[in-house]
Amino acid sequence: MDCLKGQIFQINLAESESKAKLTVKLTQEDIPGAKLPRDSVEKCSVVQLKRWLLCRGAKTTGTKKALVSRVHDYIKHGFDVKYLRDPDGGVNLLRKKAQLGVLENQEPEVKDSFPKEGFQPDIKALPKISFGTVWRFMIEGVECKKQLSTAKPLVKGFNFFKSGHVLYIGHLQQNGKHYIKSQVLPSMKKDKVYTCYLVISSLGKMLRAHCKCPAGIDGRCNHVASTLFALENYCKVREKLDESDESCTSKPCKWNVPRKRKGAIQPINEMTFVKHDYTKEKKIRKLHHSPVNANQNACRDENKSRFFEMMKEYQRVSGNTVAWTHILPQEVKKLQDVKDSLLSPVKCHPVSAKELKEKFEKAKRNLMVDDLQRQDIEEQTRGQSNTELWHRHRQPRITATKCYRVAVQRESTSPTKIIKDILGYNKAYQSKSMEEGLKMEDQIINDYKLLKQSQGDEGITVSKCGFFVSKEHGYLGASPDGLVHDPSASDSEGLIEVKYVQTSKDETLEKALLRKSICKKNSNALRLNDKHKYFYQVHQQMFVTGRKWTDFVVKGSGCDSLFCERVHFSIDRWKSILPKLESFFNDWIVPELVYPRVKYGIPKLNARSV
Repeated sequence: MDCLKGQIFQINLAESESKAKLTVKLTQEDIPGAKLPRDSVEKCSVVQLKRWLLCRGAKTTGTKKALVSRVHDYIKHGFDVKYLRDPDGGVNLLRKKAQLGVLENQEPEVKDSFPKEGFQPDIKALPKISFGTVWRFMIEGVECKKQLSTAKPLVKGFNFFKSGHVLYIGHLQQNGKHYIKSQVLPSMKKDKVYTCYLVISSLGKMLRAHCKCPAGIDGRCNHVASTLFALENYCKVREKLDESDESCTSKPCKWNVPRKRKGAIQPINEMTFVKHDYTKEKKIRKLHHSPVNANQNACRDENKSRFFEMMKEYQRVSGNTVAWTHILPQEVKKLQDVKDSLLSPVKCHPVSAKELKEKFEKAKRNLMVDDLQRQDIEEQTRGQSNTELWHRHRQPRITATKCYRVAVQRESTSPTKIIKDILGYNKAYQSKSMEEGLKMEDQIINDYKLLKQSQGDEGITVSKCGFFVSKEHGYLGASPDGLVHDPSASDSEGLIEVKYVQTSKDETLEKALLRKSICKKNSNALRLNDKHKYFYQVHQQMFVTGRKWTDFVVKGSGCDSLFCERVHFSIDRWKSILPKLESFFNDWIVPELVYPRVKYGIPKLNARSV
C-alpha cells in the first residue's frame, strides 16, 4: 500500500514538474488589440494604433501620422512578433494557460446536489440578473454577519470583471434551477485558477455559491462577485439587443419635440404680430410702394444730413438745445475694436528662448499705430477716464504719469511694483483730493482763459482731447488735459496741464508749491522744478503729441490765485529720459506682456536673460 502511494506521489510530482517546465507563448490572437483590425495601417484609428503599439511596449504618443510610421517600422523589422507582450498585467497569459489546462484548477468540495457535467457556454436562458441581485446576495443576504458585512468584495469583484479575470462561464438548467460554473483568475497567484459554482432560482434570485479560495467559505468572495457582475453585464447587453430588434414604429412615442421655428431677420417695424385664428382665411400683406423714385430718396437723405449739420452749427453758436438734433438721422462712427491682449497666450510650455524673442518683437510691432489709427484712438478716448477704450489703450504702454517713476528707477531696485502699476495689476487708488481735482478741472481751465485774456492774449482756445500714442515709439502714451491754440505765440499749438493742490490754512499758493517741491524760486520767479514728476509728465506729453510747449496751471484749494507757467520742450533733457523708458519697456514690460509672471505671483522675467 505504501509503495502504491509512493508511485502516485511520484506521478503527481512528475506532472507538476512537466507543467512548470512548459512554456506558453502568446500570439496576436490571444491579446485583444494586438492584431490590426483593418487590412491597412492607415485605415486604423488612433485608439487602435495605440493599443497595437502598447502590446509591443512601444511609445504611444504623437500624431496619427507618427503612430502609422511607428507601426510600419515595427512590422518591417519584425518587432511586431519579437516584442509582443501582455499589456494587461498578465491576464491574457493566464487565460491561455487556463485554456491549455496548465494552471491548477481549484474546485470547491460540493455535495452531489450540484451537477458535474452538462454545462454549456450558452447562457441565453439565464433569468435577469441586476445589480440589486448582486447586492442582496453579497451584502443583505448575510443574516448572521450583517454587522460585519462590507462592500469590499463588490468593489474588488467588479475590478476583477473589468480587468478580464473571468475566463469561462457555463450554464445548466435543471429541476427549475440554473447552475453556473465559472473559472476566475486569482489576484496574486499565477499558477492556479478558481472554479466557482452558483445556484440561481428561476426568478433570478441567488440561492448559494461555492468557491475554494480562503474567502469563499460562505460563497461571498471576490471571484463569486466577479462572476455575478459578468452575468449582470450580459443581461444588460441582452436587454439592449432585445429592444433593438423591435422596429421604431412598433414602439410607443417616448419623446415629442416640435421643430424650432426659424424666421428671417427683419426690422421690427416690418414684423407682423397676430393672434392666429385658423378658421379665417389668411390675408396677404400688401406692400406700400412709394411713388418717389430711388434718386429722389437719395437727395432727400442728403437734405436731411445738411439740415442736421445746420442744426448742430446753430446749437453750437447759440448755446440752445434744438430738439431736431434728436430726431434727424446722424452718422455714428464705429468704435475701433481693441484686443484684450497683444498676443495669443503661450500654448506649449516650457517656451524656448527663440520663441520668446520672436514674441517680444511681435508685441512691439503690435503696439505701433499709423496716423489714421492714432487719430481714431484720440477721438474715441476724449472722455478719458470715463471711457473703457482709454483704459484699454493705456494698459500696455508707459504713460506720462508713470514717466518719472520709470526714469528715476535704479538698477538695484526691484521693478515688480512699477510693472504692476503700469499694466494695471494693482487697483488704481483715487483719493478725495484727486476726485476734487477732476471736478475742478473745467473751472481751472476757464480761470486760465480769463487770466490769459487779462494779460492781452485774445483768441486763446482750449479743446478737449483723448489719449495720444507716439508715432515712432508705440509703447509711449499721454493724455493731456487739453489742446491750446494761442494765436499770439510763434508756435500757436500747445498743451495745457492742470493741477489742483491742497493748501494749508492761511497758506498762499506760492508757499504750497515751494513746500511740495513742485516749483523752485529762480530770480524771484517761480519755475517748475525740473526734478519733479510733473516736469517729466509734461515733457512726455509734448514728445508724444509733437507740440513744443505746455501751459502748466496750478490752483490751490484754499486760495483764488492761479499759477501759470509756459514750459517749453527741452530736447537735451528728453534725450536723457527716453533711453531709460525704452530700456525699461524692453527689459521688463514686454516679457510680462508676452509671458505673464508677475500677474500670477511668479518671479519676473528679464528680457536680457533670455
